Amino acid sequence: GGSLNFAAVASATNMQDSSLLTAAIAADNVITNLHFLLIIFIPGIAWMASKYPTHHMDNAVQVDLDAKSPHHIADLDIAGLLGSLALAFLLAAIGSVLADLAGKPQFSILAITALTLMVATLLPHKVEKLSGHAEAGNVLMFIFLASVGASADIWELIDIAPVFFVFATVIIIVHLVILFAVGKVMKLDLAELAMASAVCIGGPASAAALASAKGWRDLLIPGVLAGSFGYAIGSFIGVAVVEWLK
Repeated sequence: GGSLNFAAVASATNMQDSSLLTAAIAADNVITNLHFLLIIFIPGIAWMASKYPTHHMDNAVQVDLDAKSPHHIADLDIAGLLGSLALAFLLAAIGSVLADLAGKPQFSILAITALTLMVATLLPHKVEKLSGHAEAGNVLMFIFLASVGASADIWELIDIAPVFFVFATVIIIVHLVILFAVGKVMKLDLAELAMASAVCIGGPASAAALASAKGWRDLLIPGVLAGSFGYAIGSFIGVAVVEWLK
């Protein structure tokens, strides 16, 4: 998952402490960026390259991300943007009503996510006619993050942030150890493992950035698809873990 899943799980689990949420988001962003730098560096280590197959690295080519971009800012139109917003508001309203009817209003974000996935899956040609949804979503996400940060207690944030940084670091270390250990046993390509790690931690955007930086054209689309799938299921898994640990 990513920041959107972070916000969704926080909403579904009633994580109301702004300072706590801000500290967690800050730790997540910093550690994610450091992890991405590490993942770019790892394939270049000769010792690592000697332990894993390197087919993708040996056949690296320049990746043109612009050619694979689904749309550009210049392609946006008012009708498409309004249609995207109208559909988003409609799905949000229906999802909230369904969650209320189920007696679980705190899980409205999950109902909205499920409805959105259904619409995108069942009506792909209709959704393709919309525009501006990614840009509008990013803007709204930034507004959400800004509002959370603005309401945080800076002194409390400084006090609790180190704990989240340590926790996030432990998660990354465990992730890398398990990933590369399993990859070694299954004899997976080093580039595939690096891409898998980037997607798990950073999402589809990291997949595109890593493929571009390393020239792994064959891994671009699989990485983006895997990251998108993670976005789709991340909120459900996050909430499920919380419910399981209660």
